[in-house]
Amino acid sequence: AVKQLAGTGIELHKMRVPEQIPIPQWLASRGFAEPVIAVDGLCQTVGAMETLRQAFDVPVSIVSVPDLLSPLWTDRPAIPSTPIITLGEDLTGESRDAKVHWLRKWMIMQGVDACFLTALDEIAWLLNVRGSDVEYNPVVISYLLVTMDRVYWFVRKNAYEVPDEETQASFDELAADEVTICDYEEAVLALSTYVHNEVDRIYVDPGTLNIHIREALKEGDYDVVEGLSPIPLKKSVKNPVEIEGMREAHLEDGLAVEKFLYWLEGQAGLVGALPAVSLVGETSLITAFANDVTPTLVFAQQIFGLGRRGDVLLAISTSGNSDNVLFAVEVAKIIGLKVVAMTGRRGGRLRHLSDVAVCVPADMSHTIQEFHLPIYHMLCLAAENEFFGE
Repeated sequence: AVKQLAGTGIELHKMRVPEQIPIPQWLASRGFAEPVIAVDGLCQTVGAMETLRQAFDVPVSIVSVPDLLSPLWTDRPAIPSTPIITLGEDLTGESRDAKVHWLRKWMIMQGVDACFLTALDEIAWLLNVRGSDVEYNPVVISYLLVTMDRVYWFVRKNAYEVPDEETQASFDELAADEVTICDYEEAVLALSTYVHNEVDRIYVDPGTLNIHIREALKEGDYDVVEGLSPIPLKKSVKNPVEIEGMREAHLEDGLAVEKFLYWLEGQAGLVGALPAVSLVGETSLITAFANDVTPTLVFAQQIFGLGRRGDVLLAISTSGNSDNVLFAVEVAKIIGLKVVAMTGRRGGRLRHLSDVAVCVPADMSHTIQEFHLPIYHMLCLAAENEFFGE
């Protein structure tokens, strides 16, 4: 991205990286005396704009310009309109009628006439619908208004096009459940005209509501109640059908992963592997820990952080008395690791702490190390044969 923007006069401002300044704070640091900021009102939430205002020490004027880039982006793709399907109770465990009834009971408790939903996953859950307007997300770009008597779904992207068969069947099913299918672009007009006849007090979530809709509500003189949507918490509590569906999904995903790994092993030339780590390879950790704490515990610290019951520690010490190795072995035994030791003829204390001790017939360090070379190669070969066959 940096290379593509080079020479354009546009500077890349990365977000969600260490030490990066968030956009509101960056704008506030520009030193504007009377800041006026234009934003695309269809893309910025009420909550985000409130965060922007709070970043400034002076009053900020925010101007909403819906589709801000349309005059410049002449070949802009149309809003996605993919096939819409409905899910039955055999997959969801609860009908849309039951969900809408629950929401209306909640609205009564809040003292509101309507609830305007803009989060796409919440709409998909409430209506038991799925789509793919957003790639890799089963949602439909839309708005949803639930009143005490009606449900308005602002979803139809092009009123002059005949929907595909799946979408039309879904619209017919929803209409039978008294869900009114409306044009997506009709949401603002509806709030300023016919909806106002049946709604006075409306509930919205500022964290997902865009400021263009918020201004339409303000112009419509609604009594707007802001707060967290009740749906995320409700849909996080899974019913038995959903739980079983999750189990089946995990099984299918697991089978797909196994098939992929089998293909990798057989077709791509990969071989079986076991997770292993060399404790002498973490030079940054070893240096820091040795300087800040003590060199004798550099291996013990890694075992404490990485080791799990049932793992195996291969401990190598020609004398069998190296303190840093012995401390690591003691920690390993405490947390449930098995210890295989490779040492010299006498074995030192390491010989008695280990589950298996390989004591080679030598006393000089260089000779012991030469004996060790073929031994740990044989250990690796034996492990491969045990887990993956010859």
